[in-house]
This record gives sequence, structure tokens and C-alpha cells, in this order.
Amino acid sequence: MKRFIFCVLLLFVILYPAMTQSLNFTEFEGGFNTFAAAFANSLPFNALIGQQWSDAFIGSFFHLGAGATLGATTIPYEDIAPILTLFNITLPAELNFLSTYGVPIPAYSIDARLGIPVIPLDVGVKFGMLPSEVKTVLPDNLALDYFLIGADARYCLLKSNLLLPEISVGLGYSYLRGSFGISGLLGTNPQIGDVNGHTISLQDPSLNLNWETSVIDLKVQISKDILFITPFIGMGAAYGISTAGGGLESEVLLDGNPIQQADIIAINDAMGDAAPDLSTQGIAVSSAVNGWSARVFGGIGLNIFVIKLDIGAMLNLTSKAYGVMANLRIQL
Repeated sequence: MKRFIFCVLLLFVILYPAMTQSLNFTEFEGGFNTFAAAFANSLPFNALIGQQWSDAFIGSFFHLGAGATLGATTIPYEDIAPILTLFNITLPAELNFLSTYGVPIPAYSIDARLGIPVIPLDVGVKFGMLPSEVKTVLPDNLALDYFLIGADARYCLLKSNLLLPEISVGLGYSYLRGSFGISGLLGTNPQIGDVNGHTISLQDPSLNLNWETSVIDLKVQISKDILFITPFIGMGAAYGISTAGGGLESEVLLDGNPIQQADIIAINDAMGDAAPDLSTQGIAVSSAVNGWSARVFGGIGLNIFVIKLDIGAMLNLTSKAYGVMANLRIQL
């Protein structure tokens, strides 16, 4: 369960000690803006993990199933690199493959699906969160949160027979949010200089990242039972409304003194659009991305009586990111 969004960044932080350093605000803002926009763009793809069963249609009432899905989608390494560079984090040799294949963003959910009486329709729900007992075993300087919820409905256009496959169309909604925080990364008193002629100091700051997305998904799927296996393929289009951001949270000093709201207003007035998102609690940068994306997906299901094991993959045609997933369930 410790594998989580930004588990790779977490590895970097654990492997490399923190050091006191000075940060240039322009570099800080640019690095976080690049990351936030790229990560916000990747969130809808990640939120679609779950509910992707091999059966295009499980059947009408009393057909039902429940299980769990574990998967991951990727974000290009070049979109993460500005953050790593900003904090002098070097990619270990054993993780060099990430620069080629991208950084994985894990996701997991509990899934359930039920056939509806009379009409050829099934409905599904998914839910995932980070249990409180997992949070208690994390190091004191780490804070993680994860929440995923979703539902969909699929209408069977064509029922399978000896020769023909099963075909369904579906409509779904997913909501994903999460956060990551770590203290001690920058030492006890990092400074950000040249902010309208002033120096801003941060007292033992915590690096915080946060994200949220809502996704509406349209999909079509084809599957066919062949003895004890079920190959499947499909495609989908999703519209995502996403935000992502991050920054440094701590007490803020301006030229060695606690910053006041009047100081913040003066800096913002002087710098205009270039002003930092500054408060008495730290500095933050965020980005919002809305839009459509398209994907293809496929895989194979293994059927052993009422036990179903699905292995699948998907490709985001818009961003060229890819994802993998596995689902284990009981299905009647």
C-alpha cells in the first residue's frame, strides 16, 4: 500500500539526503508550473483505473461480481524532471529506465458490478482510499492521501453466441484526489532570493503536492469467451476537469522577519503577473487542465469457475501515455 502516487519521487527523497540550498523564484515557479500542468493532464487517464473488466457485459440480474483492481499509468519523465532538478535530486542508475518509459502513477480500487433486470444493462461502482493504518506506519516526515470513487453503466448492443462476440457501450464518471507531503527535503532554512528585491526564507519547509480530477468517460468494448479465457478490446473518450499543484509550506520570513499580509500585498502589486502565490504559510503553484482524451484498451481474462483474473493495458492516444492493470474478482 505504500506504493502510491509519487512513490518514485519518494524513493529519490529517501535515497538522497536533504541539503540547505537557495532557490531562485523564477526557477521554482517554472519547475512547478511545468510539473503541475503535465500532472493535471495525466490525471483523467489515471482515474480510469478500475471497472475495466474483461466481459463487455456480465449479464442481466442475478449476474454480479466483486473484486479489486491494481494498476498504474505513466507520466513522461521530462515532465517530472524540472521538479527533480529544482531540488538537486539525481535519478539513480537503477531507475534510468524511467527516463525512457515514464514515471508510473499507481492506482487501485475495489470494484463491484451488477446486472439489471429486464434490460441488457449492468452497472458498476469502484472505490479506493489509503487506509489510516497505512498512514500510521509511514515515516514521520511523510504524509500521503488517496481517494478514488466512480460508477458506470454499460448497455449490451450484441449478445455473444457461438460465433459472435459481445459488444457494449458504456458511460461512466470517476473522481480522484490525492496529496503528498514531505518535510526535511530542503534543510532547515532555504532561501528564495530576488523576489521584488527581497529575500524570502522558509523555516523547515514541507514539500507538498496535491491533485484532483473529475472525469466523464464514454467507451465501447468487445469481448468473447473462448473456453476458459476472455480476450477483450475497446476504445474510449474521456473529458477531464483537473487541477494539480504544489509548493513549500512553512513559516515565511521576509528579510529575516515574519512576513505580514501587507508585505504580501506590496510584493504582488510590484510584481504583477510574475508575483508568487505567497502567503504567511508558504509558496504554492497550481495549474488547471480541462479537455478530451482518447484511448484504446485490451487484454485477456482467465476464468476458473467463479474466479476471474484480468490482465489489461491501455494507451492514451492523445498523450501517448500508457497504463497497465490487473483485476481479481469473484463473478457469478
